[in-house]
Amino acid sequence: MNKDEYLKRLSHKLNELNIDGKEEILNDFTNHFEIGHQNGLSDEELIENLGSIEELLESFESLSKQEKITIDHKNQTKEFKDKITKVIVQARHANTRLTHSVDEGFHVDLQKDGKLPERLNHTLIAYQEEDTFFVNVLPIFPYKTHGDYELTIQVPKNLNKIQLNSSSGDLNASELMIHQIEIQSASGDIHLKDIHTNQIKMEVASSDVHIHKLSGDCEIRSANGDVRISKSFGKNLIYNNASGDLEIDADYLNIKLNNVSGDINAEFKTVNQLNVNTTSGDLNIRIDNTDHLRIETHSLSGDCDVYLKGEELMSEPNKTITLGEPHTQIKLNTLSGDIHLDMA
Repeated sequence: MNKDEYLKRLSHKLNELNIDGKEEILNDFTNHFEIGHQNGLSDEELIENLGSIEELLESFESLSKQEKITIDHKNQTKEFKDKITKVIVQARHANTRLTHSVDEGFHVDLQKDGKLPERLNHTLIAYQEEDTFFVNVLPIFPYKTHGDYELTIQVPKNLNKIQLNSSSGDLNASELMIHQIEIQSASGDIHLKDIHTNQIKMEVASSDVHIHKLSGDCEIRSANGDVRISKSFGKNLIYNNASGDLEIDADYLNIKLNNVSGDINAEFKTVNQLNVNTTSGDLNIRIDNTDHLRIETHSLSGDCDVYLKGEELMSEPNKTITLGEPHTQIKLNTLSGDIHLDMA
C-alpha cells in the first residue's frame, strides 16, 4: 500500500463513520507523509509506523487532546505508599511542571496540542518498578514533529529522590520537599521556587536557570546560559559554567564559582570559604563578613578594589590581606576582568 491508497482508504472510512473534521484529518495525514519523506522515509515505513487505519480510527477519541494517568494513594494500601521512594522522568520535548500533591498521591497529566500527527507523535507511559515510579513521554514516529506538550507531575512530600531528564522542554518546579533532586536538560529554561532538599544537582547544555527560595546544597554545571539564584540558603554551592552571567543573592557557607565567559554578581551573608574564578568576566562580590578574613586577589589585566565598611583596603590585584585570625578564606581570580569586593 502506498500513500495515495492509504489516504483514499482513510477517507472512505471517515465517511463511513461520519467523523467531524474529515478534511482537516486528511490534510494532517498528508502533511505527515510529506514530513516523513523529507526525513528520508518511504511510504511503507510511514504506514507501518502509523499502524492500521482501523486502529487509528478507534484511537481518535482518546487522542483528541489529553492523556491522564493517576495513582491515588487514598485507594492504595499503606504498603504501596511506602514502597515508592524514587521518581524518574523522561520528559523529552515536553514542558514539565513539577509540584507537590495535596493528597499525597502521584498524579501525571499530559496535555497535547497541535494538529493530529503532532498529537499522535508522543504518548505518556507511567508505571512502577519496585520502589521507583517512572514517567516517560515517548515519541512514536522516528522523526520530530512540532507540537505543544505540557507534562504535569504531582508527587508527595519526603521522596528520597527525583531524577528529571529533558531534551528541549522548559521545567517549572515549585513547593517540593525531596531529599535529592537531579536535573539534566539539553535546552529549555529551568524555574525552581520554594524547593526544600538536601541536595540538588543540575547539568544543562543551553538553558537559563532561575532559582528562588531554595533550601539545600546546590550544584550547577552548565555549558551555556544565565543563572540567577535568589533568597536561597544551604551549606555548599558549586557553580561551573562555560558561557553565561551569574547573579546570586543567597546564604551559603562554602562557595565555589567557576565561569569561563560571563560576569558574576553575588551577594552573600556570612561565608566560610569563597573561591571564585573566571577567565573573561567581571567579579562583583558583596559579603557581610567584616573580620577574621584572608583575602587573595589575582588578575592578569583587570582592575581590583576591595572595601571594608566603605573604606578601601586594596586598589590593585595580586595581593593578599589578612584581617585578624582568619576563619574565612576568600580567593578571587580573573584573567581579563575587574574585581570588586565589598564587605559590609
